[in-house]
Amino acid sequence: MDDLLADARICPEETIYQIGKDGECPPPEVLTAIVQEFMETITERFGSHVHILDWALHLDETSPHIHARQVFDVENRYGETEPKQEKALEALDIPLPEPGKKPSKVNNRKVSFDGICRELLLGICREHGLDVETEAIYGGKKSQERNDYISDHLRQEVAELKREKAELLVTNEQQRRLLEKHETELDRKRDQLADADTILEAVSDIAYNEALKVVTPMAVAEAQKQDTAAVSKIINSLDAPAIKMKPKEKDLVLKWLNDVRTAITGKAKSIITSVLDVLKKPEYRRAAKKKIMDMAKPAVRELLDTYSSRLAGGRTSQHYRGDDAR
Repeated sequence: MDDLLADARICPEETIYQIGKDGECPPPEVLTAIVQEFMETITERFGSHVHILDWALHLDETSPHIHARQVFDVENRYGETEPKQEKALEALDIPLPEPGKKPSKVNNRKVSFDGICRELLLGICREHGLDVETEAIYGGKKSQERNDYISDHLRQEVAELKREKAELLVTNEQQRRLLEKHETELDRKRDQLADADTILEAVSDIAYNEALKVVTPMAVAEAQKQDTAAVSKIINSLDAPAIKMKPKEKDLVLKWLNDVRTAITGKAKSIITSVLDVLKKPEYRRAAKKKIMDMAKPAVRELLDTYSSRLAGGRTSQHYRGDDAR
């Protein structure tokens, strides 16, 4: 089957049927009706040796058209049906265009068969009220005009493609420059961030140590103040009428509470030392330093941006002053 389909002498023949040019075609239903009637006529007259395989209406281009496929076959000497175009047409008594000459590419029964089919098709078109050209065109002036039209159209497409290519090149160059600018800016930002992280890493450690020296005594003193006040409040409440205590019991309680108040005040140094020991442990230090860095990083970045802008402005001013001096 592959050999049969590949051989141009015996493979199915495909024909395209179209009436009119782009924008000047009858409606698809008119074309369909004409071709259907034509196919029925061909089958009726030549169906013993010409078989239409399929045909389909295509609306994928500017003009409606129909693709049709058919085969020519004949019975050989062994009683088998085989695809042979010229023999099939000979069996249908289709003559050569020039019977007195030898068969050739231009003098064969297929040329005569195509002429018969064309006349049948044109006759059906006229029956449907269409005014069509009846002269077949094989090359010549009209074909040359069509080729020139195609060539001009292709040249215009090439020119348009070249213009689009030039525009794309300009756009690509602009995009490349913009990308380089963004990459330069990104590198600058990376350098600033690296500087910021380095600064923060060093400063946060110092800041944490200094904060411990200042904040810890203040926090302990404030806590002692509140604790002492709470004890004093309890001592004062012992004189309230609602408190029913014997004098000895009251004196004993007062002594205990005074001892507590004195202990709170006198233990400040040892409490501060204990608190500092805890806060200096690695886990507390790491957490506190991270907190300091996270909170300080935006401010440090802003300072670096401001410094960079001032530095850039200073360099520009110096450059212009140098040009003026020259």
